[in-house]
Amino acid sequence: MPKRKKRATTKRRTTKRASTTRKRKSNDTIELSISPETTAEILAILFVLLGTVSLLSLLGLFGSFGESIYDILRNMFGWTSFVIALIFLVFGYIMFYPEKYKVTPFTYLGFFMVVFLVPSVVHLFIKLEDSYIVALDGAGGGMVGYNIASVLERSISFGGSLIILLALLLIAVLILFNTS
Repeated sequence: MPKRKKRATTKRRTTKRASTTRKRKSNDTIELSISPETTAEILAILFVLLGTVSLLSLLGLFGSFGESIYDILRNMFGWTSFVIALIFLVFGYIMFYPEKYKVTPFTYLGFFMVVFLVPSVVHLFIKLEDSYIVALDGAGGGMVGYNIASVLERSISFGGSLIILLALLLIAVLILFNTS
């Protein structure tokens, strides 16, 4: 058998093609930036809106959509739904006046603590054996109050739970308003 000649390998020349994509110049970019003051005012408006819609829904003045909001608020916060709606309004007011009330991440912490602690304190006064059914009915502190109050009452006692919740609520109000 005759030997085959090895094929000489030739290197293909690759030419660099001109790029068809255009690079954007830095001044062509769209920049969406909002000042911190504007962001705070937008958040304040949203909190006031949420508080107003909640209050109108609880009063039956927000139509069929308000009925759904009413059901959600009553299931979550029970009898304290009105207080929660007012807390949203107050927090929105605080955010509108940053020169009077300094809003920091701790202010948000205080706000959420108040929202969770108020229903818990109210639900603590419901008998432990009835507290779940009462929460399901949208009474007491709702499901939020039930979940926090029942855990505390089962592990400590009514008196100890009340002292802890009231102390935490006082701390939350101090943090919220940034006062002493």
